[in-house]
Amino acid sequence: MARPHLTIIASMGGRAYGANLSRSGGLQVTSCGVAGSPVEACSAVLKESADIAREVWVISDSIWFGEVELQGSAVVGLSDTELAEAAGYEAEGSGGLSPLDAITAVRRVRVPEADDRFLTAQVPHFELVEIGKLLKRYRARLAGMLHPAGAPFPINSTSDGDDWARLEFWAEEIVLVRRSSGQLDVHATGVLPGRNCQTMLQNVLRQVHTEQHRECLTAAGVDAGNARWPNVAPVERPRWHDVAEDTPPVPEAESSGLDLNDDADVERLLHAWLQALAAGAVVTPVLKKPKGPPSRIPQLLVGAVSTLAVVGLLYWQHDIRQHELGQLRERAAEAQQAQTDIRLLKGHVKAEKSKAVEVSKALNDVENALAAKRRKTGRVKPQIDMRPKVAAMLSGLSAVNDEVVIRSITPNSPSHRVRGIATNPGAITRMTQRLSARLSRHWLVAPAELTPISSEEGVAWEFAILLEPRLTETSP
Repeated sequence: MARPHLTIIASMGGRAYGANLSRSGGLQVTSCGVAGSPVEACSAVLKESADIAREVWVISDSIWFGEVELQGSAVVGLSDTELAEAAGYEAEGSGGLSPLDAITAVRRVRVPEADDRFLTAQVPHFELVEIGKLLKRYRARLAGMLHPAGAPFPINSTSDGDDWARLEFWAEEIVLVRRSSGQLDVHATGVLPGRNCQTMLQNVLRQVHTEQHRECLTAAGVDAGNARWPNVAPVERPRWHDVAEDTPPVPEAESSGLDLNDDADVERLLHAWLQALAAGAVVTPVLKKPKGPPSRIPQLLVGAVSTLAVVGLLYWQHDIRQHELGQLRERAAEAQQAQTDIRLLKGHVKAEKSKAVEVSKALNDVENALAAKRRKTGRVKPQIDMRPKVAAMLSGLSAVNDEVVIRSITPNSPSHRVRGIATNPGAITRMTQRLSARLSRHWLVAPAELTPISSEEGVAWEFAILLEPRLTETSP
């Protein structure tokens, strides 16, 4: 069985279609169910029927399609590959595809006032690769990928000789296709479909006034808001083509509509594309696997990015070093201040020690008085002021030495609180243990509460020791 002359696999409106054109001109279109991407559409069509041409075209409305502007001075001397890559970077903001992960194709817009504007199509690279692998299993190859916008022949007219125009409402773009005076133009208007798009199309459609046949195509799932040709008056002279001043009035144009929710209109659109591909009359960007040497643009871009990254890294490291140097200076100043505080503290400790010696002589007298009172009353009263005894006792403990200074002994009936400062927390612990041993018969000595003065250097500690009486009854 002979292969078809030409095959189109289409993904439009979330559905898959297969279209074959026989060598005798016969057309066969098959709807193959739901497909969310070109790859899924190819898989669905090939499972339905393996009767395909050796070269297969894939048409999908998921391909990004629009116009980008490139300054004329920036594109001079660029190869076709470099021009496509430059357009890919411009289209990234609208299409959302990184040019490094996408295949991009361009065609210059054939409008004299738009020499710097290019029709651009973009598709993820992996989709093109996967489709190529699928077709290879059926001994076929991918001829190219297209957006279904911009078919160069009228869809609802059998004659291509007359002037005609078509408005196409796609999901993210309104496209104007126009043939006038033998010249075919495709223009992505930049207007989004919607209920207010008719007003926004006024300026575009003022240039269209010589066509004898007009079409209006609405893609599946698109709400174009009663899509039609607005009634607008032409400008005095058209922008797109020069027309003689004595051009006679143009009669009322014939209008027709197409809705791609209808499989019959889908078949008409695919028939128009089969005709265009067979005749080689395509004027929109064709996405193909890139050929030839790689472009210099990615290399230059990578080099520029690498240079900026190195400069940024060096600046970042310099900033970190400056910050660390500032921190070291702050710590050195804090250490110097701590040394000064230590010297002052040691002098204060020596002064306080001489005072403590004076009260140590009263220790034995206080103990004797306490013992005499215990013999008389048989009970230690919590109201006894223990300050002289405790002060004398503390001055006599070896733990005080040069490391501990007693600042105050405060009675708080029936308890007492000893406060002081030390340069060594171990000395405080030893002093508390010895004080507890000396007073354990009638007093409970709580562990010292420590508070660091300088938390980073740990050079001085404030402490508080609570003394509570043991209230015990004795027989008379």
